[in-house]
Amino acid sequence: MMQENRNPTELPFEDFINVIRGMGSTCAADDLEDYAITFIKNEEWLVRIVDSLRSSNKQIVTMCSSRLMPIVQKLEKNLLVRMKPFYFEDVERKFIRVHNFINEGKPPKVNSISNTAVCHPTALIGVDAMRIVYDPSTGQKPMKMRHMGNVVIGEGVEIGPNATIHRASLGSTIIGDYNHIGSYTNIGHNVRTGKYCAFTPYVCIGGSAHIGDNVLVGMGSIVRDNLMVCSEVKIGMGSLVVKHIDEPGLYYGRPASRKGDWDGRW
Repeated sequence: MMQENRNPTELPFEDFINVIRGMGSTCAADDLEDYAITFIKNEEWLVRIVDSLRSSNKQIVTMCSSRLMPIVQKLEKNLLVRMKPFYFEDVERKFIRVHNFINEGKPPKVNSISNTAVCHPTALIGVDAMRIVYDPSTGQKPMKMRHMGNVVIGEGVEIGPNATIHRASLGSTIIGDYNHIGSYTNIGHNVRTGKYCAFTPYVCIGGSAHIGDNVLVGMGSIVRDNLMVCSEVKIGMGSLVVKHIDEPGLYYGRPASRKGDWDGRW
């Protein structure tokens, strides 16, 4: 077996599996489950986990990026005990390896679709998304993460022809109440949308993006993965959103920027 490069604090894969033996699940950084394993690859994810732990009594095992060690070690002792951090280089790839091992042979979560939702027969709901990691230096083939989550579709949602909503890799992809999803729209894994949103034809929302209430996204627009878009936002046709949007209003352009106020009507 090819040996992976490790820092002095990093456990080999087999040793880490022994440490977590008996823990039967993995979870997302923004949807923590008690006694599950998650990972942190940047400071933003660390903030999410710390906030979640401070508002709960959950205990987890956390695979942390090695570069976050100086920050994590400064956290209060109670948090460190409950997050139980282990440090890894290339943490996402190694978490996916652990996740795939733990979930081998298990079925994904069952989709939950409101009986008031209307889905066109050609719409694809709950398909696997692309969460693939590849490092040519290892000499190993690309590794795909098992998608163990589901899709949750709220009340009064309408989904048009050939739209695709991807199953969550962990947790749930959530489409909020009274959303309208146009034809050929693509919603990535672990996306969460609020109420009264409209995604017009050929829109692409990247994985793990969080969309607020009453957000209208114009035809052919793209929202990058892992972004936050606040409530009461209109994104104009053909726009490219590459940064968080935290102020209501009208946005368009490539990259998109705020152009003015929006009255919220669509």
